[in-house]
Amino acid sequence: MNNSFILLPDSLDSSLVLAMLSAFVAVLTITPGVIKYALKVNWIDLPNGRKLHKRPTPSIGGLVLIPCIIIAWLLFAAPKGMAGSSFITLMAAIVLMYLLGLYDDRWPLSHRIKLPIQVIISASLINAFDILPVDFNGALGIHLIQDWWGFLLVLLFFQFTINAVNFIDGINGLLGSYTAVTLTFLGVIFLCLSVDIAMAWLLFITAAGTLAYLFFNFKRKADTFMGDAGSTVIGLIIAASVAKLLSHHSSIGGIPSFYFVALLFWYPLIDSLQVYSRRILRGQSPFKADNRHIHHLLLKHVVNNHVKASVLISSLTIVIVCMLWIIASSGS
Repeated sequence: MNNSFILLPDSLDSSLVLAMLSAFVAVLTITPGVIKYALKVNWIDLPNGRKLHKRPTPSIGGLVLIPCIIIAWLLFAAPKGMAGSSFITLMAAIVLMYLLGLYDDRWPLSHRIKLPIQVIISASLINAFDILPVDFNGALGIHLIQDWWGFLLVLLFFQFTINAVNFIDGINGLLGSYTAVTLTFLGVIFLCLSVDIAMAWLLFITAAGTLAYLFFNFKRKADTFMGDAGSTVIGLIIAASVAKLLSHHSSIGGIPSFYFVALLFWYPLIDSLQVYSRRILRGQSPFKADNRHIHHLLLKHVVNNHVKASVLISSLTIVIVCMLWIIASSGS
């Protein structure tokens, strides 16, 4: 595994810039019309005791976002060196996760139905991307994971990541701002280390589309929410990208890749761990939704404002990203 780290990518293809711009403009242009349609057909997220919004709000952010980023990716990037079988499996996985999320946004599904389907989707990607073996470089006492138990660990990681990203779609602006920052940085890492150009482009395009989505969500009274159609697909893309990074590089600029990724995605990691631990210790189902996530508590006890809470978490993430970049660059 090559652990070299280049300070900056050699070049950013003009086609990538065009793809990002296309996804951004498409989301910005299409979303208002879909919001009006969703209100007309009553495709809305209703307020209740667990949710923080006060008015019925369309949950169509992912409905618009995912097709826009995938079409932009297909037109300008894919497969960009990605093996045909990997490309087909990734596309099928994204489409299935998207359709599952769309259905769940319209007619809520039990985790007993969603989880097995997500597991099958994740397992197909692990196999297609040839993730194993993965060298954790001694992080947490773990070295090389492989064989059936390694497959199970990576599969568990996929499910954890998908749901962790879904969890942070709880206050206005948080999911969009957080993923725009982390996906952009992860895309830069992919280019610097030449992990997978096609996946790097997908990360950048997803970040650009998500940035456009923020125009409708990053405000005190959001016009739309992301919904599972968006958050679970973004979680799947993150899980596949991180697993691919870990399988190619045991360290990044001298930082063990496990710790590098854990710091980059610090918020969904910490929030999910506290949610699962608290629910299990109380004898509750770990899949039972509540309003005790860190961002809920922050909003209730510290800032009392969606925008400020999201800015606080995303700003801390930017600080961590800068710190990782400096350390990795100096250690290469």
